[in-house]
Amino acid sequence: MTIKIEAVLMVEKEMPKKIETFGDNCDALSLLLWNQEESKDFTIIAANGEEVTAHKNVLAVRSPVFARMFESDLKEAKENKVEIKDFSIEIVEAAIKLCYHYSLVTYVTFNDKMTLLQFFDKYDIQLLKKDLESNLISEIDESNCTEFLRDCLQEAKPVCDIDILDKDFVSYLINSAFCHVLE
Repeated sequence: MTIKIEAVLMVEKEMPKKIETFGDNCDALSLLLWNQEESKDFTIIAANGEEVTAHKNVLAVRSPVFARMFESDLKEAKENKVEIKDFSIEIVEAAIKLCYHYSLVTYVTFNDKMTLLQFFDKYDIQLLKKDLESNLISEIDESNCTEFLRDCLQEAKPVCDIDILDKDFVSYLINSAFCHVLE
C-alpha cells in the first residue's frame, strides 16, 4: 500500500522587531556607508544648485517617495539625480545625513528642525519624522516656539506649512508658544 500526501510545511519564526536590535554593528555600517563617496549613486540638487550625494538603497529604504521614484521610468531615475528646490542645501544635507545616522548631524537649530519635519513629511520619511517630533517636544518652550512663528512671518514663509505636520504636535507647539500656565 502506498500513501501519497501533498502538503505545505510552515515554520513560525520570530523576526527582529526593529533594525535597532542590531545595535553597534548597524551604526558602524551606516557610518561607513556614508563615508563611501565613490559608491554613492544618486545626486540631490538643492535650491541654490549645491549638491549632496547618497546611495539609492538608503534613500529607498527610508522613503517610499524615493523608492517609487527609483522604480519608475522618471527622468530622475534615469539621470540618477533630482532637484529639490523648496529646501536649502543645509536642510537637504542634514535630512540625507539623518537617513544614514543621527550622529552625522551635530547641530541643528529649532527652526531647522521644524523645516526638517516638513522635508520628512514631503518625502514620507516617517521614522525620522516621529523621532524628530519627539525630540522637539522635549525641547519646546515659549521662546523657541514664538521665535519660530516670528521668523516665519518675517521671512514671509507661510505659517500654513505647519498644517502638514502632525496635528497633536502642532497643537503642542502653539500651546507652548501662546498659552501660559500660572502656578
